[in-house]
Amino acid sequence: MRAPRYPNLADSAASTPGATANNLANTSANLPMSSQMDRDTRTFRETVGSQQATMEQVAADTGGKAFLNSNGLEEAIKTAVDEGSHYYTFSYTPTNRRYDGAFRKIKVDLEGKGYHLAYRRGYYAVDPDAGAKDTRAPQQRIGVAAMQQGSPESRQIVFSTRVVPLGKPHKVDGAAAGYPVTKKKGTPTGPVEMQHYAIDYAVDPSDLRFGITPSGAYHGVLSFMVTGFNDDGRLVASLVSTATSDLRPANYKDVLTGGFRLHQELDVPTEAVTLRLGVEDATSSHVGTMEVPLPVPVPPDAPQATARTLPPIEPD
Repeated sequence: MRAPRYPNLADSAASTPGATANNLANTSANLPMSSQMDRDTRTFRETVGSQQATMEQVAADTGGKAFLNSNGLEEAIKTAVDEGSHYYTFSYTPTNRRYDGAFRKIKVDLEGKGYHLAYRRGYYAVDPDAGAKDTRAPQQRIGVAAMQQGSPESRQIVFSTRVVPLGKPHKVDGAAAGYPVTKKKGTPTGPVEMQHYAIDYAVDPSDLRFGITPSGAYHGVLSFMVTGFNDDGRLVASLVSTATSDLRPANYKDVLTGGFRLHQELDVPTEAVTLRLGVEDATSSHVGTMEVPLPVPVPPDAPQATARTLPPIEPD
């Protein structure tokens, strides 16, 4: 019995009308294109594999789980919610008190077998009580963005404030007061009518961080910020007061009881329609803001200035 004969490339080329040796050469020349595609595909797969391995490693080191190559979002969310709803919380104080910024590993074991533990695998030895030095440029600070008109109000730091107008509006020279004077339409070029305001802050101490200095004082740096805008959204008033405190234990206890307090006063053009107030903790970079509509009416319990006259002189 003779085995069937299968046509090879040369047979196919020879049996095809118009096929020549050049056709075979061109077919061979196309092989590198296929090789380049294979290399691109292999590179893509290696990149995706590396990225997924990184995500899985990050998830394992932080006590989480990575969901990869799946369109089952409903099942993934259900699994994440179910596993995230059942957990134990452990805490401990490290015996190594040297805060050198190095990474320290954490290992948790169970006596029972057959359990899979998902937990954070380590931490960086950074002193939690050390005050962080803010080295950012002014335009990079979050407080600058938080104080823009229309920015969402932040609740990272909770504070209460009292804004009271003092006296009646008065006119000042715009250039001397630092008021932006330009040739644009609607911008004042002469005297500007101002209202003097007093602002009192009371900051919730539970939202603040204080570092302990070598002398045992509690060190903190707070910035109290004010910006005023007119109805065109133009900045017409601004003030920043930085309060640096090194509190002794007794004073620190008073702050924890009554909060951190500060008083500000500034002139605001009467054309301003909003006053934005903010408090920023330089140690934690947390910010709290609120917006007050202007003008602010005089509170009923504010002391009123009354004209006083001398009693008549009785004749001798």
